[in-house]
Amino acid sequence: MHNKMILRVLSALLAAASASTAFADPNCLGGDAPGIHVSVGIGIGEYTEAEQAEFDKMHLRQQGIDAETVERTWLGCLKVTSRDGAGNWTTDYYDAETFEQKPLNLNLPTP
Repeated sequence: MHNKMILRVLSALLAAASASTAFADPNCLGGDAPGIHVSVGIGIGEYTEAEQAEFDKMHLRQQGIDAETVERTWLGCLKVTSRDGAGNWTTDYYDAETFEQKPLNLNLPTP
């Protein structure tokens, strides 16, 4: 009986902790566009996280997005930090394939 109570409390805490920030990031894993998507490429080995960030930054700048820092989120988006015209830091999310800007979802699901 005591173990079941501890298990329930731990499950509730884990669910609350994962829901707080996990659902705020936009989803860029696909599934929201109609049609068939095919991509073909070749590569040699895997990139380190730093190398991937540099490639992502280069691709963003080719699209006219002046990125200072770039990181890939667990839902496949590029989290881009840059400065606006007034010199303030801003954070935006972009689809890693289309470079479409994605809105940040701050509406957390209700239990």
